[in-house]
Amino acid sequence: MLQYKRVAANSDGASTLSLPASPNCGDSDGTGESFEKSPQPDVDWEKLSHQYARKLRRSRWPSTLAIYASLLAASLCLAISSTALYHASTRPLHNPIPARRSLGTCGPNVQTARERGCHFDLMAGSWMPGPCFHKEIMHQWVHKGFHERNWTFWKNEDDEPGLPMTMAEVLAGDWDVIWGPGDFHYAHCPNFWAKQWKAFSAGGNVVVMDSQIRSMHHTEHCIDLLRAPDLVKLADNKSTKIQQHWGRMECIEGPM
Repeated sequence: MLQYKRVAANSDGASTLSLPASPNCGDSDGTGESFEKSPQPDVDWEKLSHQYARKLRRSRWPSTLAIYASLLAASLCLAISSTALYHASTRPLHNPIPARRSLGTCGPNVQTARERGCHFDLMAGSWMPGPCFHKEIMHQWVHKGFHERNWTFWKNEDDEPGLPMTMAEVLAGDWDVIWGPGDFHYAHCPNFWAKQWKAFSAGGNVVVMDSQIRSMHHTEHCIDLLRAPDLVKLADNKSTKIQQHWGRMECIEGPM
C-alpha cells in the first residue's frame, strides 16, 4: 500500500506530499520534490526458512506414506500372482487316473483262503477274495452246467482223469487239479466277460476285478479259443484240465 506524508508547505501556502520512494530511486527525482522511504519491517529470514522446511516436511510425509503403501501393495500382488501361477502350472489339466490298489489274495491253501474270507469260484477255477467274488453270476453258471449240461468232474490221478467227483467235492475247492468236460472251458471265458460287464456297468473309471480278468494274455487266449473251437475237445467229457494257482489270483481295485 502507498503511504503519503506531509513534509513542507510552498510559499503560496499549499502543502506537498511525499510518496514512498521506490527502492531504485533516490531522495529526489530532479524536479525539486523530495521523497522519503517508508520504514520496512524487519524479516527474520532464518526463522522463515525453518518454518518453510517444517511445512515442506509435513507436506512430504503423506506422499512418502503413499509411496510405501503402493510398494507394499505391489509386492503383495506380485507374491499372490506368483503363488497362483505356481499352483496353476503344477495342477494337472484333468483328473489324474487313480493308481491300482491290491485288495489281496487268498493265500497258498484252503485254510488260509477261508481265514481271509475268500470264496471258491468254480468258473474261475480258484479261490477269490470277497470284493472280487460274484456269487450270483457263479451260481447261475454252475447251476446251468450241472443241471442243464450234466457236467461231470474227475479227480486227478498221475496227471490223468481219475475217479468222478461229487458236486459238493468240486465246489468245496479243496483240490489242486481236477478234470472237467470240454464245454467247461468254453463257458469259463464268457463267464469272465459277464463279470467285466457287471463291473463296468457301475460307471466310473475305478473297477474291482481279479488279476485274471485284467490279464491281456488271458483275454487273447479266450478270443482264440472261441474264434476257432476244437470240436473234438469240446465233445470230450474229460478234456479240460483245471488247475488252481494258489496265491496268484489277486483282487485289484483301480482302472482297467
